[in-house]
Amino acid sequence: MKVWLLFAFWASHVLAASSQVPEVKAVRVSQVAAEEKHHYIAQIEANQEAVLSTPFPASIVKIHTSLGAKVFKGQKLFSLEHLQPEFSLRVHTLQSPIDGEVADVLVKAGNQVSQDTKLIRIISINDIVLTFYLPQKDRLFVQKDMQGVMTVEGIKQAFLMQVASISPTVDALTGTFKATLQHIENKESNRSLLCPGMIGRLTLVRQKRSVLAIPANAVFWRKDKFFARVAKEGKAMQQEVVLGQDLDNGLKEITSGLTEQDLVIVNAPKYLRDKESITLTKEERS
Repeated sequence: MKVWLLFAFWASHVLAASSQVPEVKAVRVSQVAAEEKHHYIAQIEANQEAVLSTPFPASIVKIHTSLGAKVFKGQKLFSLEHLQPEFSLRVHTLQSPIDGEVADVLVKAGNQVSQDTKLIRIISINDIVLTFYLPQKDRLFVQKDMQGVMTVEGIKQAFLMQVASISPTVDALTGTFKATLQHIENKESNRSLLCPGMIGRLTLVRQKRSVLAIPANAVFWRKDKFFARVAKEGKAMQQEVVLGQDLDNGLKEITSGLTEQDLVIVNAPKYLRDKESITLTKEERS
């Protein structure tokens, strides 16, 4: 008897709960301005670089520069002595072929080296080129003169960039187009902070476009498809939607399935069924 009474009490509460029409909050599908962003890794390289090698088997008599030193074109860098006795009557010198700074010294005074041994690397630190590699799928999106922003780890400021050139051919090994960037000077962007060897994160932005958007918490996933619940004629109608990109402020772009006139339910209860009767919160009814 007690069991029967408990069951009846539970059943009455379940029926009462099921008969209650859930109150839900709904928002109007909105039209917002969206930017399509693409991210790439940019490499900062010296536009001019020279690596000097020994023209013959030699002994390094003296090194006339050091790591980080500024050098000018024609400046003496090395004094060498030929290792073969018949050619060792005089000291030979090697000079810098460009203006720049010493990026690496690869030998020491007193070393004996073979022909074509690399001795020193010189770069033009103020003459840099910025490159990035563009996947085939993005080629139609990225165009010459498109602007973007580049950030570099360890540097607080961002650098305004413009696409300067794009290779007309695809690299067969990587499937990418090589592209270069041009720095756009402004008060907030000091190009002198950029050095060869640095890696930057480049963000290119397509011009703003108007898209339909709804809050992310109005979207749910079921059977490999995305849905939103539309409040229509007092019922929650499940509507399949196609999503675009993630937008700012917790919004999702909707490319199809909804119109600007639709009211979508946000934070809906998990048990809310398709075509179930609902009532909207006071602010939505007013």
